Amino acid sequence: VMLPGIMAEGLMLLVGQKKVAHKTWFMLQAAAQLSAGNEMLRAKPPGPMPVAVFALEEGGTVLDKHGNEAPALDVVCNRLKAMMLYDIAAKHNVRFFLELPPLQSGGLESIESAAREHKVIFIDSRAMIFNEAADTEKNIWLRDYKQLQPIKDIARRNHICIVVITHTSKDSDMREAIDSGNATGGTDAAVDG
Repeated sequence: VMLPGIMAEGLMLLVGQKKVAHKTWFMLQAAAQLSAGNEMLRAKPPGPMPVAVFALEEGGTVLDKHGNEAPALDVVCNRLKAMMLYDIAAKHNVRFFLELPPLQSGGLESIESAAREHKVIFIDSRAMIFNEAADTEKNIWLRDYKQLQPIKDIARRNHICIVVITHTSKDSDMREAIDSGNATGGTDAAVDG
């Protein structure tokens, strides 16, 4: 158990509305606190643990709060500083990855490699790791299941927690989180929580 009652071994989804749910901020806070073994959401992890963050939506250069282009890693570091978590993340070696090849072209191997060194992996976001246009699976339920199953297998094989961030569908009224995920029932069949 990574965070009792909240995060356990396996594959989990963090679901929220696009641009308003602050999923990335939550991910950064969780990464820093878990790496230090600090209490979070009124739960205490068993101790400090190595954490990897695939901040894929931050790749390349992004616009900072003033509208200027900035290197993505600088933006991630500035977000951590704004939350007063930069020192924790740096001290406890939260490892950031800003790129990940497509899953079937080396991405799964990259996740597997990170899984050997980290107890928790965050992937931001689901949309950045799947090329649904290139997927030939006609059954979308099966497509969603097949996309996530190899990541779940990595988590279980390495006894770690992998959290994939995903957005709610555009027409979502924020029903039950997994029902409002931008996917099908194949997604909830593939994840552990």
